[in-house]
Amino acid sequence: MEQKRASKRFWTKEEIQEEAKRYPTRSEFAIGNRSAYKKAHREGWLDEICSHMNRLTKPKGYWTKDRIFEQAKKYISITEFAKNEPSAYRVTLHQGWIDDLHLIFGRQNLYYTKEECRSEALKYKSREAFRNYAPQHYDCAYRYGILTEICSHMVGSNNNRFVYVFEFEDHHAYIGLSYFPRKRYKQHLTERNSKVFKHIKETGSNHIFKVLTDASVKDAVQQEISWLKKYKDNGWILLNKELDELANDGSPKYTVEYCKQIASRYSRRSSFQKGNHLIYNYALRHGFLDEICTHMDRVSVIQHWTKERCQEEANKYKTRKDFQKESRGAYAAAYRNKWLDDICTHMERPIPPNLYWTTERCAEEALKYTSRRDFQKTSPGAYNAAKKNGLLDTICSHMARASKPAGYWTKARCISEAKRYKSISKFRKNCPSAFNIAWRNGWLDDIRDILK
Repeated sequence: MEQKRASKRFWTKEEIQEEAKRYPTRSEFAIGNRSAYKKAHREGWLDEICSHMNRLTKPKGYWTKDRIFEQAKKYISITEFAKNEPSAYRVTLHQGWIDDLHLIFGRQNLYYTKEECRSEALKYKSREAFRNYAPQHYDCAYRYGILTEICSHMVGSNNNRFVYVFEFEDHHAYIGLSYFPRKRYKQHLTERNSKVFKHIKETGSNHIFKVLTDASVKDAVQQEISWLKKYKDNGWILLNKELDELANDGSPKYTVEYCKQIASRYSRRSSFQKGNHLIYNYALRHGFLDEICTHMDRVSVIQHWTKERCQEEANKYKTRKDFQKESRGAYAAAYRNKWLDDICTHMERPIPPNLYWTTERCAEEALKYTSRRDFQKTSPGAYNAAKKNGLLDTICSHMARASKPAGYWTKARCISEAKRYKSISKFRKNCPSAFNIAWRNGWLDDIRDILK
């Protein structure tokens, strides 16, 4: 096996040109001699010195429709084609040729025809209902690229909400409302504050998830209440906290009119949320918060932070970092409008680390330590600056080297060192260099016999 050449500190263009001739491709050049490759890349010489190499990537515009389809005929399925020809597959998706590509492979990846998808879509009033009740038809329509066409008769997603239920083996149930039931299902299984998550964790009970019905936002709350009452009457133990919001006759304690009356006491949503979070959260959860807050002023953050207000806010801070941390709105407005340089002239600007650690400062800092390890751990800025500029050997000459010289760990020294510990594991932990030499040379069995 050919060994990699030792990296040079300085490469001339002629030397890199000669080195590049040893490799048939750019990737092998980059692996075989990283320093030469990086130098050529940094100086912009790559195209010139690699002109003799084979290019593995296709030129721009290579993947025409005919070439893609000809290449696709070599594979059994779209999955195999996408795995082995990723660039061709990406172009297929970008150009919208995926429908035609499916015809090459047949229908093995699509469960339904376009007509079947169109016929199924007509049964539903919204995309959410289509996606939740007929997920395979929905998926096929998406992959055919006809989803927008066959859903044109449907109402917008924000007009409908769905009532769903978790039914548990121990006869507990949770009923909820959501615009996106499948997404909400996943959230219930991962959010620690969810009643469903807590019940599964406490009991380990298996469950069934069902979408019960869909309704307009206006009717959704009544639909949810109806299902809550129905499940309760059938003997289910409900986990819903919404039960606390129902009167004895099953009607909601907080009607829209009542919540609107409470909301009328406040001029801003933030004040409403702080002043009566119970009603605020109830309205938010049941989808009529916007309706009861129409009279409130909505303050625009963008309009609030004028240049004068940003200047006044910036005067409170000594550095930009503090300004950004303590007053994000003002800082963002100033950044967006390019006012930062004007309003932050009074602030201190920290010296960049690469300018602060001069040779003299690095040397002065290094004198505080007796080993390189302590220097690196305690003062990483100085250490890294010294390492980057090739100063470590010079400024660390007074330090004791923690590593042993080559050939130090003989068999006798390894055995002597191992005797200081009660077990092989402690030997390995406290003196890894000796352990590695002993392991590499096959001395560990002898050491184990001594430690027994």
